[in-house]
Amino acid sequence: MPFNRQRFIKYALQFAGWTLLFFLLTETFVRFAFVSSPTLSSKVNGGGMEIYGFEGYGFIYYLPNLEIATPFSGSENIVTLGDSYTQARHLLYWKNYSSVAEKALRSQGYIKDIRNFGYMATAIPYQIGIGKSLMETYHPRVVVIELALNDFISDRAFDKTAPFYFQIDAAGNLILKSLPEQVDNYLKLPARLENKPAFSFYSRLSIESYLKTVRGQKTGKPDVETEQRSTDEINLNTTQNPNPKKSKAAQDKILSQIFALIEDAYGETPIVFIFRPSFSKKDNQFYYDKDAKRIISLLSQHPNWHTMCIADPFNSSFQNGYSPIGFGNTDPFSGHWNINGHKIVGNLLAENLISMMENRPIAAAVCNF
Repeated sequence: MPFNRQRFIKYALQFAGWTLLFFLLTETFVRFAFVSSPTLSSKVNGGGMEIYGFEGYGFIYYLPNLEIATPFSGSENIVTLGDSYTQARHLLYWKNYSSVAEKALRSQGYIKDIRNFGYMATAIPYQIGIGKSLMETYHPRVVVIELALNDFISDRAFDKTAPFYFQIDAAGNLILKSLPEQVDNYLKLPARLENKPAFSFYSRLSIESYLKTVRGQKTGKPDVETEQRSTDEINLNTTQNPNPKKSKAAQDKILSQIFALIEDAYGETPIVFIFRPSFSKKDNQFYYDKDAKRIISLLSQHPNWHTMCIADPFNSSFQNGYSPIGFGNTDPFSGHWNINGHKIVGNLLAENLISMMENRPIAAAVCNF
């Protein structure tokens, strides 16, 4: 058959058009929905897989007890804890900071198994609540906790629909509370969640609303008096409190009790706290405000606790043209850590873990206030 230029151009354009349409539809889907196994049993018991596309593009494989897989297994354990920054649904699971640190350690001859138990929307009560179970099960040499100022003072720490939460009694004492069966089962929710199809499609609004409804049914209405006390007593923004001196005394009392709960959960096991900085779009700078600096200073006073402040490394990366936050399908200067941010944190963490194992002072991302 003789070559027909007009027909060739026609089919070439059709092929290009259909290909472009396919990629546009794929992009639209992963941008507004995610495909995931909605059964928490697959996360609690292992084998669950999650594909995420709201912010960045991520894939997670779950091991038992909500552990997120890392590239290697076996040998002495190091546990990482935190919220969505540690869970890192926005990346392939072998690109998060836990995996980066594990690979960096092994490349230098330190054969350690970093076990990632990060989970979204959790705060310091969750890390305390599962602490003893983690210690008894995994016996880690070091515990790593990623957190920020709001882990201590935000409403999330006092949210009665969370698996673990704080409550302040009439005498001003801090109490760690939990939903029924949370201590031994981590985040296992009611069985009605486990009777869903293997794969389902959820919009951001529908899944958050559904989980909130289920948790609300389990806990009932919040205690108004307790919620009011939690907001007034722990609020570190003294400009909103009519009595700053009394507020600071209450804050110090609450913080000291939080630190005591952390110590009770993890004993003398060394802890590395990775303290997340805030970001100013106005100044294009990562920073710690005075309240964050105060908590970091208090944490650093404990002989077995170490703090990592990553504002300076993040600023250096930003100034060199590599933003550590944001993704191509979102605002590139906001949101969670991207692959650059996780690479920075993971490598700095590996440096400090090596220093600790060699009984040297940590030197990477040291908090100098």
